[in-house]
Amino acid sequence: YAHRFRRIFIHDVLSAFQALAVRLEALDVVALIPAVIAQEDTPVFEAFMLKEGRVVPVRTLSALRLEHMGEDPWLPPVFEVDGLRCAITFDFNRDIELVPAGCDALVYFQAGCFSVAREESTAVAAVADGYFRPGIVKRSMYLVCVAPVGGFDDMVYTGGSFVMDDCGRTVAAAPCFEEALLVQDVQRGITLPAIEDHMLPHFDRSEWLWEALRLWLADAAAARGRSRAAIVLSGDLPSSLAAALCVDAFGPRNVLGIVVARSRTFTPEAEARECERLELVRSLATNLHIRLVERTEPDLAELLDRDVPVAALGADSAGMPGTNAVQRARAAFEGLLLSDLAADTRALPVRSLCKTAYAIAADGVTVGCAGAVAPFGDVYLTALEFLARWRNRSGAALPAQLVSLHAVKACQAEIVARAAAFANIDAAFSERIDALLGALEPSELDGVLEAHVDRALSFEDIPLTKTRPDAVALALLLVRQGEAVRRSLPAYPVVSGCSFVERAWPAALAWSDFGRRGRSRSRLERSSRRRSS
Repeated sequence: YAHRFRRIFIHDVLSAFQALAVRLEALDVVALIPAVIAQEDTPVFEAFMLKEGRVVPVRTLSALRLEHMGEDPWLPPVFEVDGLRCAITFDFNRDIELVPAGCDALVYFQAGCFSVAREESTAVAAVADGYFRPGIVKRSMYLVCVAPVGGFDDMVYTGGSFVMDDCGRTVAAAPCFEEALLVQDVQRGITLPAIEDHMLPHFDRSEWLWEALRLWLADAAAARGRSRAAIVLSGDLPSSLAAALCVDAFGPRNVLGIVVARSRTFTPEAEARECERLELVRSLATNLHIRLVERTEPDLAELLDRDVPVAALGADSAGMPGTNAVQRARAAFEGLLLSDLAADTRALPVRSLCKTAYAIAADGVTVGCAGAVAPFGDVYLTALEFLARWRNRSGAALPAQLVSLHAVKACQAEIVARAAAFANIDAAFSERIDALLGALEPSELDGVLEAHVDRALSFEDIPLTKTRPDAVALALLLVRQGEAVRRSLPAYPVVSGCSFVERAWPAALAWSDFGRRGRSRSRLERSSRRRSS
């Protein structure tokens, strides 16, 4: 069925290209349009040339010709337009050395989405730091970089198309984070006015990450027919920062915040903390100029299948109900409020979950996720502090006490508590999670997760293994244990070196890396040689 449906889609795409080719012929315009098509049921990047009323699949025709000549069929295709010899690539770093000599220009359609781990994914913002230029100067050709902008499913692009001459000088550039029309003549042998490097946009990790998340959030809402957002505000760093992101994406008039007052506090200290939390949320709503909906938490015993009062179910260190059942009931109530308000106002429900929570506490954040998105789902908790500091430069939107290491530690403590409460093995295992992961600094825990998830380092290669091997092994086990549940969590944009979408692991394969325990690494070829001998 999928193959038949794909063929119907490609038919409509080609029909639209044909209609456009006829219109461009009257204007004497030749156009190149990148697209993803299926060849033998495998998606591949193709570039269509619309010329003289015809639609020409440049890459496919080039591959057939090269294969007939006995050469690599996936070399960059080369063609000529009005005397200009052009080549096409979707992967600059791979193809720059493969472009045949004598080409005048290389047209680079950026296929890879934005990633904070790859500065070259920011297009023109990477030029001043030395990207693209060495290869172009060596090959002595023009570079036309066509960079998309906006969100596409779980990918996001930040724009910044540019034209570089054969001397490595940037002669034209489009703005980043917005659509624009860039027009530039390419003439060999003529020196064109150039844009100095200090005039080009420069990559700043926090700025590009924030703007990429803003773009993705706005386009994700548009894809769902929404133009506003609703979010539960908890008085913590992630939810407050997510509210600021929603304001930047939709405007303050289109953001609705919900705060749920917890009616049962068991100690005076807990009551004081609850009042402080509510005041933080109200201060945030005032700073962001958003509408705040205040609700009071009902008697949680009524939401539970229990005959005992909530007070008898125990309390955590903050004096709040601290059992698995109570936490799940609270999350369910807040999720119900969010879903109801979002449906009533046709808003996009936004969750403030970060990658750290996705990694080790997936079971504890599943409630209230239907139809929601989580813009920070591929951003670690410790990175949110830097994002908040950058965002506050344009106006102190977030209260100062939320933009601090103390606030990050408080969030980590809640994530670890959720991981322990929803471990679903036994009490001893939950206590071990609290003891081992709760003792880690936020940078240590995120460092372990980043090394394991983003860089795929083995147990022995993770730096913290030398001093905290039990904590590292436990974190890796929780990552593996949450594999199946993560697939039901809210959608998020891929912005890191490797997201959980990209590193999908068979949920039924119950394996976790606990290290080799002093044994040498087993290799398949070594075993094969032993078998053959």
